[in-house]
Amino acid sequence: MNLLTNEKPLIVLPNVATVIGVDEAILLQQLHYRLQQQTVLQNGEAWYCQSHANWRKQLPFWNEPKIKRIILQLEQLELVHSTDRFNQFYVDRTKWYKIDYDKLQSMLADYKEQHSIDDDAFAQMTTISKDNQNAPKRNKKTAQNEKLTEKIDSVLTYLNDKASKRFSLKSQANRNFISARLKEGYSVEDCCLVIDEQVMSWLDDHEMEKYLRPMTLFRPSNFESYLNNALSKKDTQTRMLKAVVLDFNAGEDW
Repeated sequence: MNLLTNEKPLIVLPNVATVIGVDEAILLQQLHYRLQQQTVLQNGEAWYCQSHANWRKQLPFWNEPKIKRIILQLEQLELVHSTDRFNQFYVDRTKWYKIDYDKLQSMLADYKEQHSIDDDAFAQMTTISKDNQNAPKRNKKTAQNEKLTEKIDSVLTYLNDKASKRFSLKSQANRNFISARLKEGYSVEDCCLVIDEQVMSWLDDHEMEKYLRPMTLFRPSNFESYLNNALSKKDTQTRMLKAVVLDFNAGEDW
């Protein structure tokens, strides 16, 4: 394939894009690709688990709100179904996705009938659903381990960026502290909130700056206290910033 740059291309199926929209066709094809590469069987069905932040890494030309809107549109078309019921922890709201290939074939068949598309073009349009039958399967444990690995990487990367550090993503000691907190049910957002709070408090303090490290931040005896402090400050700031509502219809009290 003759490409402009040396990178993996995204595939857009013209007729699918015509039927459901270009953005929707791009994301649907990317989900289909991921289902082929990283399928997890749940109750006999193929699912793919991904956060909106990691969807954006795959599709960097869209921001997260737009990705959410496209996914919602695909759900409203009943082409994609999502759930968070397969997550290990109740507080984890990361979505799992599957494609309704029968619905896709039905929509394409209706379009073919309405627009008199020839059989060769229609065969190209429906290949997407047939290919999925040969998708390699992974077990649930493998998917959860890969998901946990991504989360640990994102927390360590965030710490390095915010604290101007260079902690190795390969260091098992660093990873174990973060992994333990995530397995307890804390989220990546919780970890980043702790990092933000302690960076704000310690980064410019010569004596404390050295404690901006996984061993200190994510130690069990420290983490909960740091998180509660950060949440308390965040709640206070939210209440302080809440707009005052003025009732101009009430008149003045003379």
